[in-house]
Parts: sequence; structure tokens; C-alpha cells
Amino acid sequence: MPRIPWTAKRITVDVLKDVNTHKKLIINIRRRVLMKDMVTTSKIYEGKIDGDCERKYSG
Repeated sequence: MPRIPWTAKRITVDVLKDVNTHKKLIINIRRRVLMKDMVTTSKIYEGKIDGDCERKYSG
């Protein structure tokens, strides 16, 4: 049996799975990633604003 690359194997399994559960899975993963990104971005943004204010009003 030829060796199947991991990604190809995963796609085959996904295709064989029930489409609805697969869709839900993708949505959940996307949502989780989005939330993580938003949290990180807001932290960076807050830091940037704080830094800018300090720079403007420090001297």
C-alpha cells in the first residue's frame, strides 16, 4: 500500500464524514481562531494606543 500524505488522508476522512458535522466543526474552529485573533489584536492595539499617548504627553 502506497504511503498517503497526512493531508490527503485527512481530506478523505473529512469527505467520508457526515457533511453537516464537518461544517459545524469548521465553523467552530474558525470562530475559535477569530476570537483568539481579536483578543490578540485588541491587546496589541491597546498597547499601541497607550504607548502613543505616553509618547505624546510625556514631554
